[in-house]
Amino acid sequence: MGAAACMHLARQSAARGARVLGIEQFRCGHARGSSHGHSRVIRQAYFEHPDYVPLLRRSYELFRALERDSGESLLVPCGALFGGRADSEVVRGSELAARSYDIPHEMLDASRLRRRFPQFALPDDHVALWEPGAGFVRPEATTRAHIRLAVAAGARILEDACVIAWHSTDSGFRVETSRGAFSCARLVVTAGAWTSSLVRSVAAHLRVTRQPVAWFECEDVDRAAHSSPQLPIWLVDQHDGTSVYGIPPHPTLDGPSGMKVALHGKGTVSNPTTVERGPIAEEIALIRDAVTRVLPRAARSVSGSSTCMYTNSPDGHFIIDVDATTGAIVACGFSGHGFKFAPVVGEAIADLAIAGATSLPIGFLASSRLGLTGPSASLA
Repeated sequence: MGAAACMHLARQSAARGARVLGIEQFRCGHARGSSHGHSRVIRQAYFEHPDYVPLLRRSYELFRALERDSGESLLVPCGALFGGRADSEVVRGSELAARSYDIPHEMLDASRLRRRFPQFALPDDHVALWEPGAGFVRPEATTRAHIRLAVAAGARILEDACVIAWHSTDSGFRVETSRGAFSCARLVVTAGAWTSSLVRSVAAHLRVTRQPVAWFECEDVDRAAHSSPQLPIWLVDQHDGTSVYGIPPHPTLDGPSGMKVALHGKGTVSNPTTVERGPIAEEIALIRDAVTRVLPRAARSVSGSSTCMYTNSPDGHFIIDVDATTGAIVACGFSGHGFKFAPVVGEAIADLAIAGATSLPIGFLASSRLGLTGPSASLA
């Protein structure tokens, strides 16, 4: 989100003679937060809430524009299945969003699903929504592209600079970092799992959890059937507050070989500074068990693993608003389903910073819904 905001801010600020500084506590493209892992699902039949769909459509447009400007392949539509019982949040929510916004889709019962994709072994009481326009985006490449274009538009990126403290002043803000102090007229905070330590007003409303991810190889004889295009991206509700999802191998993906699989939902509450970075054997076993129930022949051996962090608000929705006390723009609570929105969130942040308002429909993401006060009248 910060890299995207830097690019949009630099492009909008150039004509005004304003300067943009992006501050990163590590190196750009690091794997210590929530924006790594080589792939992220992108979709429009959005079971979390239909109000996200207009933002997703704009995000698709901005991803394509970013591809043209950067020369990188960043968004790959390869289709996705979203399954569970017919009354599950995943299925009901996906179908509601698809019908509300005329998103191309098809509903498949268990027998039709098994005929079309015989790799799956879902119970007879399960159904799935097929969204052909869904796919994945490449997070590291997307972040690099945003940063490269931000710098080309005049932004400065300061790496290995930890923010120690910041405060508002009569003319704007003062930011103290491990590499010096800076003053600015507008301040944007997109600190992910570290937001609670930087923005007091949201600290009690964010929960950071540790989320292990694994890559699995299947037997050679099954490899084609468990790779794209024969197997799409998939997510299946487990009816316990979690779901399991997978992103099959694709020619455009780098990183570990095999299928990327993870559990979406419950995770261990963690501190971003002291979190255990490497998945442990018990976690890998849980992931393997979950994927085997969905795709019995997919997980013969582990080819890689990683750990990221979710940073969630109490209702699981993003927070994009102007902090009522300081006037800083705060964007947080994206984890679990946020990366696909990075280009449009960056655009919204730039609008708020430069014009004080945005025409993008982000009003439902205002902090006031959580009992926090913020000038949400500036949000569309």
